[in-house]
Amino acid sequence: MQNLANTRGNAADDSTAPLPWSRRSRDLAMVLWSSFIAAALATVTCFASLDPLEVVGQVGTADPVTSKAARMTGYALGFFFFWIIAGISSWITLYLVRTDSDSS
Repeated sequence: MQNLANTRGNAADDSTAPLPWSRRSRDLAMVLWSSFIAAALATVTCFASLDPLEVVGQVGTADPVTSKAARMTGYALGFFFFWIIAGISSWITLYLVRTDSDSS
């Protein structure tokens, strides 16, 4: 009699099954994703009350195309700044959790 598990298509025998992620890949994905979400929330919160053009002092720019491009650049730079800060924070948290000597 044939084994029932083999007739159902065992995932271990399937050559198209995705390979499991290494620990480093999972750690990187966790840090990047959580810091991305934190950066998005920080960007929305920050720029809800702050205009990037006010920060650099270009409020009176006459050309609307230039001011729009400068504003978008400010949003992008702000987002990447927040992403870097949140990523550093996530890496430190992950490091502290992984190296905890008191595992009780």
